[in-house]
This record gives sequence, structure tokens and C-alpha cells, in this order.
Amino acid sequence: MSEMQSCRYLTSYISFLEDKIGFCCRAASCHQPIRPLMSYKDTAEKTAEAFLARRHALISELSGNIPLDKAQGCIGCKLLKPCQNDSRKQLSHIMYAFYPSPCQARCIYCAHRGHRLYGPGDMKLNFKEAAASPIAPMIAGIIDYLKKQDHFSPNTTASVGSGEITIHPHKELLINSLSGIKSAFFTNAIVFDEQIAHHMRKYKSFINVSIDSGTSGTYRTIKGGDWFRQVVRNLYKYRDYGNIRLRYNVIPGINDSDDDINGVVDLLKSIGMDYLFAAQETGMPLNECMPGLIKIYNACEFSGKKFTGVFPEVFTADLVQEHAKKFDANVAEAHRQHLYQKYKNEYVNDYFAYQDYVHSFEHNKSSKGVY
Repeated sequence: MSEMQSCRYLTSYISFLEDKIGFCCRAASCHQPIRPLMSYKDTAEKTAEAFLARRHALISELSGNIPLDKAQGCIGCKLLKPCQNDSRKQLSHIMYAFYPSPCQARCIYCAHRGHRLYGPGDMKLNFKEAAASPIAPMIAGIIDYLKKQDHFSPNTTASVGSGEITIHPHKELLINSLSGIKSAFFTNAIVFDEQIAHHMRKYKSFINVSIDSGTSGTYRTIKGGDWFRQVVRNLYKYRDYGNIRLRYNVIPGINDSDDDINGVVDLLKSIGMDYLFAAQETGMPLNECMPGLIKIYNACEFSGKKFTGVFPEVFTADLVQEHAKKFDANVAEAHRQHLYQKYKNEYVNDYFAYQDYVHSFEHNKSSKGVY
């Protein structure tokens, strides 16, 4: 085998996006404005074969040091490293991140909250469009074809996002396509889903829930609905089927109060979880998120729980611990109040005006949280 430039994403990922298929994770860590993508074909079989051919070409071109057109998306990527060339390597990760997909919530940090096919303001519309869209059935067909052709490794995993999977009109088909594959279901847990629960038990899958608060009031501000207690009840149910990962996206001045952070750590203890995955909210300066991260770190340490960063290349427990040595609670609280004033127009005021509209939806009145 010859030396090549590649990355673990290119040789292992298949990512299903809105109207394209990606060859890497598309995460911010790629530092690449343009990433390799391809369009869906007429059938699942043709799309799968085109994906395999394009993947082989990308890897082969990189291994031969043949200059790629920038549209290919790999030139200059900081994740490229010398490695062995083997384009026959089996795929080992599936990422579902396609739209249109419905969601009950309208998280204030969500990049899709203004999207016509995503936000709850168009819940019924986007549910109908998601039901009519050929993308989900196409994806299930592609996965089935690649399985039959033995293109997945025995240790393949999957990440399932795309709006809220529990209310997707093609949920059953999509989850069935991941039979035998350990999966991470990114869900808001407003709905307890039996199919996901059984997938957790059978394949050691888990759910990933961005709780982002420790009080019902802050939850409503961030998520747009009074589902906090309902979510907690469902977390207790899911606990009996497998692992749960709670994520906390720190939004300066909004969800970094003592009440919220102590509340979420108490939730960890009551559910019997060991970890809290903390995240610097996308686009927020780390120094503004750091007081909240320090509070989470200290609360976890005090309670015997573990703090871990979602993106460890951005911040680690050691980094937070170093900042914690210089932490002044009084100064931090004054800073938090200042940041609330700074961000409330962007994150909160427009949201308060939206609340009555959100609460008018039938799904928000249902005891199950379904429209």
C-alpha cells in the first residue's frame, strides 16, 4: 500500500444530508468551507454505487497526490494526515442529518429554527413535507444495499439526528434500517419511543439529550415549551433500557445560573448517570462560556460526577480546572448578569414574543407532547 493523505472521516463515514450525501463528518473541526458531497440518484442502488465510486476516486486521488479540484473539498483540510491507502476499507459510521424533518421544539441556538421545513411554526407543514419527501425511504434503501454488499464493518455505529426522530413520519423505516447497528439517537426526549428503547436494549444503543437547563423555567425559555418534567419522566423510562447521555450547551447569562446547574447535576444523580457532556455554545466566545463551564465542573466534582467536553479539542476538564483556580463567584455572577443583558435581545426577547404562538399548537397541549 502506498502512503496517502486522508482522514478517518473520509475512510469511514457516510453522511446523509438535506439533498446531498457527504463523505465526512461535516463538523466544524474539519475547518473546511467546502466538503466532498454528491447528489442522490434515481434509485437507492444507483446512489450507493455512485457513492462507492466517488469515495474510491477521492481516496485514490489523494493517495496519488493528484491535485484535486477545490470542489472535491479535501484540499487544505487540516484533518488530512499520512496514512495507508486502502479505499476498500469498510464503512464504519452512518450519520443521519437530513431534512425536511419535524421537531416540536424551537431551541434558541438551533441553526434550523427559522427554516420553513423545521421550526414548530410550520409543524404540520413540515410533517407533511417530510412524509412526502423521498429522502428517508431512499436512505433506508441505500443502507440496506450497502449492508447486503458487505460494505459496513462489524463495529459500525450510527448517529441519528435530523429534527426529532421520535415524530418523523418515516421513523419506523429509518430505525429498522439500523438493525444490528449500535446507534446514538439525538432526541429531545419529549416523546418516549418504544422502538428506540428496544433498539437501545438490543444493540447497546443510547440516546443523547441536550437538556440545557436544570429548571423548568429556563428549559421553556430555551426550548419553547413546558416539557421539562415530561422529559425527566421519559429519561427515567429510557434509563431502564440502556445508556443516556445528557448534554448541556452553555448559553452565557441564560442557563448558567446556580439553580440550573445544581438542578441538572441533581438530575444526573437521581437518574444514576455518571457523566454530563458540557458544550461551549456554537459561536459564543469561550471566555464568556467559561464561568458556566466552571460551575458545571465544580458541581460535578462536588457530587462525584464526571465532567467531559463534547468537543475536547476546544476545551477539556483540565482547561476548565485551570480557570477554576481563578474563579470568583461574585465576579462571575455580575458577569453572568451582564451577559444576559447582552444576549437577551438575540436569544430571549424575540422568543418571549413567540411563546403564545408556540403554545397554541395542538402538540403542545397533548399530555404526550405530540401535536
